[in-house]
Amino acid sequence: MTLIAGALLGLLGALPGLALARMARIGRRVPVAAGLAATVLSATALTAVLGWAYGAATTRFAAFASVMVTVFLGAWGVEAYKAWRWMSHWR
Repeated sequence: MTLIAGALLGLLGALPGLALARMARIGRRVPVAAGLAATVLSATALTAVLGWAYGAATTRFAAFASVMVTVFLGAWGVEAYKAWRWMSHWR
């Protein structure tokens, strides 16, 4: 259960930025302020979740944190690949 929660919360932390990246890829203008707000929101949410998890489940904290960070970075890795393909094929 700890690993599933870590994966879901890692994905949830990535969603604000992923939504903005998708909007930019389909041609909508995305203000820099929205990107900054998404970054601050993601960082704050992930930090709060890690703090809560450390206090709630110290025995499984390392597994939870590892899965959360892996899913977060994996989602951004997939998005970076999509952006690279879009930039190299459609521009």
